[in-house]
Amino acid sequence: MNKRDGGIIKAEGFLAQISERKMAEQIMDLAPYAARNGLALTEAMAAQIASARRQALGRTGRVEINGDASARLVRAFIGSRCWTQDDFAYVIGEMMEIFHWIRNEIRGALTDDDLISELLEVFDYTCNGDVELMQTKGVEKILRRLNLGDGGIWDEYEDKGRERWIGYEEDWRE
Repeated sequence: MNKRDGGIIKAEGFLAQISERKMAEQIMDLAPYAARNGLALTEAMAAQIASARRQALGRTGRVEINGDASARLVRAFIGSRCWTQDDFAYVIGEMMEIFHWIRNEIRGALTDDDLISELLEVFDYTCNGDVELMQTKGVEKILRRLNLGDGGIWDEYEDKGRERWIGYEEDWRE
């Protein structure tokens, strides 16, 4: 027997994940912060992000009880330099998918906050906001950095003009 209590679904004695409605409310709580960063966060965007979160969790087989990690991811990406008003919800949906997929791969090697920071850094400075590049080379860079302690995947682009790939001249490898 299922029943809802404060947005958390109780089923057969265990807690499942927060509802989409409650997740959208958590995202809308970030609207003042978003406005200070130039984003008009709407209820439609919050609903789209909450739906993308549910889908990402389903595809990756993960459960997020209270939505805190997702809300922290949204807050972090509000501060990104690489989104527009029109693509923000799409970018966040894709980052949630990547976040949960990597969580499965690294099995606790990083905290949620450290992984979110890593995602934001790679998205902003290595992939220069390119979602497709983030889904491929960006994810590979994060996994290599965790597994091998380096960002070697980007070495092949150095001779081809790294500013074309990352958008600035500074040394982006740590």
